Amino acid sequence: MEESDQALAARAGQGDTDALERLVEAYHMRLVRYFIVMNIERAQAEDLSQDTWIRMIRKIGTYRAEGSYIPHFAEG
Repeated sequence: MEESDQALAARAGQGDTDALERLVEAYHMRLVRYFIVMNIERAQAEDLSQDTWIRMIRKIGTYRAEGSYIPHFAEG
């Protein structure tokens, strides 16, 4: 059975690097594609994606499983 994003985020927030890696694998290219759709060149989209992941990793301990993983970290 596949673990939900919420469960992975909760585990990652407790320091589980395997859970964090699974989230990155699941969402990295989706995030890059989002930036490309927003008319950003691929190299810059990759940089923005990396910056976004850094921000998410710093905030992951604040995640509460009340909704989708990605939008939670888009908030200031």
